[in-house]
Amino acid sequence: MSRIAIVHPGTLLGKELRAALARRHGPGFELRLFSTDEEEIGTVTETGGTATFVDRFDPDLLTPFAVVFFCGEIERDRPLFTSLPPGPRAVVASPGATAADGRLAVGGFALAAAGAGPLVSPHAAVVGLLQLLRILAPLAPREVLATAIQPVSHYGEAGIEELFAETRGILTFAGGRRHALFGRQLAFNLMPAKADDGEEVDRQLAALLGGAAAPDCRLRLLQGNAFHGVALSVELRFAAAPAARELQRRLRADPLIEIARAANRPGPIDAAGSERILVGPVRTDAAGRTWLWAVFDNLTVGGALNAIALAEPYFGGSA
Repeated sequence: MSRIAIVHPGTLLGKELRAALARRHGPGFELRLFSTDEEEIGTVTETGGTATFVDRFDPDLLTPFAVVFFCGEIERDRPLFTSLPPGPRAVVASPGATAADGRLAVGGFALAAAGAGPLVSPHAAVVGLLQLLRILAPLAPREVLATAIQPVSHYGEAGIEELFAETRGILTFAGGRRHALFGRQLAFNLMPAKADDGEEVDRQLAALLGGAAAPDCRLRLLQGNAFHGVALSVELRFAAAPAARELQRRLRADPLIEIARAANRPGPIDAAGSERILVGPVRTDAAGRTWLWAVFDNLTVGGALNAIALAEPYFGGSA
C-alpha cells in the first residue's frame, strides 16, 4: 500500500485532490494530512468517507512516504521544499507555482528538459492546452495561437470571496468595495490577467515546448469572472490542413475529451466538476486555419488530475 501525504489539504485544490485520489485509487493508499496553518492543524476532515486528522507539518515524519503533494498557496509551500527528506517524490500542485520551483510536467505529454527539485504542475491553462496538442500531435501543428480565460478560483477561496463581495456590493448599491486581488472591479467584467501570471505562462510553455519539432505556440491569458473552469480559444495551423472530420475523430477517440453537441456552446459552468475537457464544434476556414473552443475545470483537469498523473509512477514506493 502506497503512503501519500498532502500538505495544506484544506485549499480548494487540496479538497479536489483528496476527492480525486479517493475516486481513482480507493483504499489502495494510506493518506496523511499536514499543514503549517495554525487554524488547520488539529482539525478533522474527510477523505473518501474516512475521517482524517490534520497534523503539524514536520519533515521528519515524511521519510516513509512515497509522494508528498503540496496544495497550498505557493508562498506558504515554497519554503518547505528544501526541508523534505530524500525519500519522497514531491509534487507541487499549488496554483501560482513557477518554473523556478522545480521541474514542470504535464502528465502524458511533456516534462521540462531541465530543472531540479519537485515535479511542478503548470498553470491550468497550460495543462489543458498541452493536452490538446498531445492529441493533435500526429497531425503536425506548426503554429498555435490561444487565448485562455482563467477563473477566480486560480487564487483560491480569496478570489471567489472577492468576486462574490464585489457582485453583492454592486447589486445592493453598496459603496466602498475593495479590489485587493484583482486591482479593479472584476464582477461583470473581463480584463487581461496580471502581468506576472501572463509572463509565467510564457515561461512554462517555453520550458515544456523547447524541442525543435514543437509548434510555435503563443498563449494570451485573460482574467474572467467565472468561479471555476478555464475557457480556451485555440487557432491552429498545420503543415497540411486536415479535414475537420479527422480532427474531431482524433479528439473523440481520446478518453480525456468530450465533444459537445453541435448546437451547444459550452462554457466553464458546463465543465465544472468534470474530469474531461469539453470541446465545442471544430471549424476549419478557407485559409486552412482550424479553430477550437474548449472548457475544463481548473481544479480537476488543470490541477488535481495532472498532479496525480505525475505522482502515480511513484505510488509503489519511494522515488
